[in-house]
Amino acid sequence: MKTTEALSLDDIRSQVRAQVNTLVSTTDDMDGPWITDIFLSDAIVEIEGEFFRAPFGNDGATVTVAPRSEWKRVTKEWVVAESARQNKGIHKVKTTFFSEAIDLSEAEFSEDGSRVRVTLIQPGWSKNKRYYPAAVLKAAAPLFEGTKAYVDHPTKLDAKQRPERSVRDLAGFYEGVKVEDDGRITANLFLEDDTMKTKVRTAVEQNPNYVGLSINALGKTRMGEAEGQKGVLVETIVKANSTDIVTTPAAGGKFEQLLMSGDEFTNDLLEAISLEELRTARPDLIDSLKNEWKTVRDTKALETARDENTTLTETNEALGNQLTEKDEQTGRIKTVLAEMHSALESLAWTVQVDRLLAGQKLPAAWQSELRDRLVAVKPDVKKAQSIIAAEVKKLKAVRQPVSVTGAGRASTPAKPKLGANPIAEVFGTGALPLDGETPQEYAARIA
Repeated sequence: MKTTEALSLDDIRSQVRAQVNTLVSTTDDMDGPWITDIFLSDAIVEIEGEFFRAPFGNDGATVTVAPRSEWKRVTKEWVVAESARQNKGIHKVKTTFFSEAIDLSEAEFSEDGSRVRVTLIQPGWSKNKRYYPAAVLKAAAPLFEGTKAYVDHPTKLDAKQRPERSVRDLAGFYEGVKVEDDGRITANLFLEDDTMKTKVRTAVEQNPNYVGLSINALGKTRMGEAEGQKGVLVETIVKANSTDIVTTPAAGGKFEQLLMSGDEFTNDLLEAISLEELRTARPDLIDSLKNEWKTVRDTKALETARDENTTLTETNEALGNQLTEKDEQTGRIKTVLAEMHSALESLAWTVQVDRLLAGQKLPAAWQSELRDRLVAVKPDVKKAQSIIAAEVKKLKAVRQPVSVTGAGRASTPAKPKLGANPIAEVFGTGALPLDGETPQEYAARIA
């Protein structure tokens, strides 16, 4: 897979972790997945105490982890040996506090004397043997805007009892931070107290060693070589805490140890430190956290299961009390539905039979008897049509002349009694077809 170093280790780890969580199906009681190490083109993933080598590609902006099917199981011993092999000769990045002295010999006061333009830090090697690349300073410049200036660095007691510092120690603040053409970070130091202005002016105009400035910041460093000199290389500055006015600008050592003892700075350090650094420094803490997370998951899962069981029991009891009544209601409903269904089927078939007979020129009595027969049989349109056709054929075969009596008028046959008909019951007998009436005539009459 293609790899590049454009992304930071933290960026790579973050993307790998997100994709691994997607590729691995987890449960509440599962131990893992954990990203235990990141190599050049592989991530080591621990799942339930087993280690897997997961290849990944890196195009400089996006990391792509290989599918789970391409992962290979490895032993813990192999992981330790491979880590030592790949990291041999490499100085890992370390998150730390550091201080730097600021020389006021080139500082300049404003015309009204309220501000003094100072150089906060410049690229290259500092007096404390740290190397600051110009690109690092350019990226860090906004961090110094608005930082406070205190009188003296805090004492050990101050760091413990009042890490936020006292307002009585506040001397001013920095504004107008700018990156100069030569890479220096400069700023205006605004001073409120006239006495402090006088002291700083004395250092600027007469004696640079009278008072000075000393920054304290948090950043990531590593051992390396630059401009032919070996030492601490500053890779990033993540926080500028303050730049204080002191009698002896910090030259490292004691003040940096003091910084690391304060609660506020400890919190800053914990926020900035990477998982890789924490894993290296405190592997026991990582194991404890994993066990703690597993215990929390187990406890939450047990509580959830208990709550769900209680809810299910209560619900089951309530449903049990309703089942008998619901069964009885269901039985009654089924009976009524069956009766309604049967009645509707019968009504629909009766209407269908009437439609089939409406167009037939059969004697009323014959048609009435035939209707009763068709209504009584199982609904079957084709069979009904066949029966009607047979009756019509039979009628033609046995048809006889109508007898004549009286004054040359044909005798009127008795009108047959109509059987039960849902159409007649709803719309009246006038809605029934008349003897000898064609379907077209019937439709026109009742329209």
